[in-house]
Amino acid sequence: MGGTPLFVTIDPTTDQLGVTSGGGGGGLTFEGDSGQGSATPSAGVINFNALNTGGGTTYFSGSGSTMAFNASDTNFNTVIGGGSGLGSLPIPGIENTTLGWGALTTVGISGVNGNTGVGFNVLGGLTSGNYNTVMGYFAGTGYMRSESSNIIISCGTDPSVGGESNALHIGAGTGSATGELNQAFISGINGVTLGGTPLFVTIDPSTDQLGVTSGGGGGGVTINCDVGSATGSTLALYAHTGFALAGSSVAFIGNVTEIDLQMTDINDNTMIGSSAVIVQ
Repeated sequence: MGGTPLFVTIDPTTDQLGVTSGGGGGGLTFEGDSGQGSATPSAGVINFNALNTGGGTTYFSGSGSTMAFNASDTNFNTVIGGGSGLGSLPIPGIENTTLGWGALTTVGISGVNGNTGVGFNVLGGLTSGNYNTVMGYFAGTGYMRSESSNIIISCGTDPSVGGESNALHIGAGTGSATGELNQAFISGINGVTLGGTPLFVTIDPSTDQLGVTSGGGGGGVTINCDVGSATGSTLALYAHTGFALAGSSVAFIGNVTEIDLQMTDINDNTMIGSSAVIVQ
């Protein structure tokens, strides 16, 4: 049949027949969001694609007369964002969840499980690590092997260290540059007294790594002496009281944050030695 075909229509209420120049799939056009283009069938076929632009687990599936949009693959992975994933389904691993461009894109990826990430290029180099939780611009891009069970909250310069596992990173460093921190506020600490023998937090000034020690912080100090030692949260220093035998003019004088050793008393007497006293 030559020319432009007409298509028969039917009024579902009156059963009246008519014709139209559109319909039947020959002139169907799909319009995208405003300014995002349109699509028309070619040889009666129109393709719906989401895998490469919507995310590593986003895809359309068709069955009969129904077209369904999926955000997760059959391995329960949900990887959303342009350029994320491998461009093929399913992702080799289970129960990974990421949101952001370029996430989980390593070609050699195999068996990654339970990772969660939000941000640009998060975990973009991970190949076989599990149960990492990262958030922020470029967070976790330093992980390129089997790094596992890490937590990262950062932005800009990625603080992750290749090969590490079971590590926590908050911030890209100490300072005022992008992603760095120079103040920290944590509720739930001030005013809380712990039982037992307390441990005291230490910090490595080079790496910012935290640790603990059983001494320090004023909770339990030991001073070793020529003979014996003294331990406690409050220590007393004596020169001529009790067992001290330095002389009656010798004394330790406390002054806010310092302790001064006095050898001469306020009357300019200097009495040094065992039982050295001024006889009145």
